Amino acid sequence: MNTTQFINPFYRFVYANIAIVMIVFGLTLSITFLKEGCIFVGVGILIYPYPKTQRLSTKVIIMLLGLVISITSLYYNEKQGLLAGFLIQNIWLDSHNVQDMQQLQQYFEKSKKNSLQKTFADHREQQVLSLQDLYHNQSYQAVVTQGTPYISFDSTVRILVDKAQSQLKEQKFEQTVKRIPQMMKAGKYAESYQLLASLNSLKVHKQMFQAKKSLAKNLKTLQDLYQNGKYQQLITLAHPHVTFDCRITQLVNEAKKAILLQKIDRLIQKDQYTQAIRMSRYNDYADHYEYQKLRQDAQNKLKQLEKKKILKRISKLSSKQVAENLKAYTRLVQLFPEDITYQNKWNDYKKQYIILKNRYSMLLKQTEYGTQWPFIIPQGELQCQSPGIITFKVNDIIYAVDELAQALEYKDINEIWKQQDTVDLMTKADISHKGLILCTKISP
Repeated sequence: MNTTQFINPFYRFVYANIAIVMIVFGLTLSITFLKEGCIFVGVGILIYPYPKTQRLSTKVIIMLLGLVISITSLYYNEKQGLLAGFLIQNIWLDSHNVQDMQQLQQYFEKSKKNSLQKTFADHREQQVLSLQDLYHNQSYQAVVTQGTPYISFDSTVRILVDKAQSQLKEQKFEQTVKRIPQMMKAGKYAESYQLLASLNSLKVHKQMFQAKKSLAKNLKTLQDLYQNGKYQQLITLAHPHVTFDCRITQLVNEAKKAILLQKIDRLIQKDQYTQAIRMSRYNDYADHYEYQKLRQDAQNKLKQLEKKKILKRISKLSSKQVAENLKAYTRLVQLFPEDITYQNKWNDYKKQYIILKNRYSMLLKQTEYGTQWPFIIPQGELQCQSPGIITFKVNDIIYAVDELAQALEYKDINEIWKQQDTVDLMTKADISHKGLILCTKISP
């Protein structure tokens, strides 16, 4: 095997990597220095291993010449040293070092400033004359915009820019002063006062005093409206000023709160307690004491209204209507848990209900009947309801056993009977008989 053939692949690999690095570096450098960047890119392309016709010595010479030309060009363009050497040194030392990146940024800024200074120096007289013409034509903003980049290295331009800024400030001052009478006429006292205060000038002291005086007068008018209960008129009059005076903003908030309190109070007076409670709960002031007090008042009156209805219903009930009485007193205990009378009544009817429930009902289970069990469910409660209605309760669903119960539209018991050919009629009759026995226990 020839030695050249063994070495060539290795060198091709090395020079391929060097060429790629130079191309990438050249592209990066061309962002700021186009000519030097293009030289690095060109050198990278030339020393790339393909085509193979170039000799190794030729590639080395091309690479060295490219580096010398690029570095020399950078040196004479900027007169700040070898930028390429600086960049390469920073990349090799620490590509992620923040301090080095800051130095590089400072260098670029300095280079840009030097380039700008050089460009300005070549056409200084023409540019200064242009700025002076703009100033004499009262184009002050253009003077500031165009002259600001050069104020750090030319005192004439700096003076012109400072004078232009002063003129702009004076123009703004005059325009503002001209606006004040119109704003005062429109009643915008707080806005006028704030605008004059921002000028920070003794020239507008008299106008500031007048604006402040008018503002105080306007505030007094709004306060009188609030004291007299004219809340909506206050809100309408104060609306243009709420963003400029915190005192007026507070007055408007108090007026809105008072209007809402009035609405809630009117609902309570009309016995519309549910609406009053809802309105007092869902608003921006729900946590305020006044709203909590009104809400509590509405809740108490709502309880009293419901209590009145319940007591009226109880007065029409017989003492033997245990279930109905128990239901009524259960609600009264929920509404008034501290009332001893309602507690005692509830306990009495609860005891009676338990006794009656056991007396007029019977739990039937499949285990008692075995194969003769006629239902498709494992158990249920046979009941007799006054005045002799026999029913069968399964999971809170009540089915009619006798004809009287069927007339009252209870659920059809056929839904839970087994198929007709498998139902023992004797067993079915036995269940009806037990229901009749329960009904005999009901006192006439």
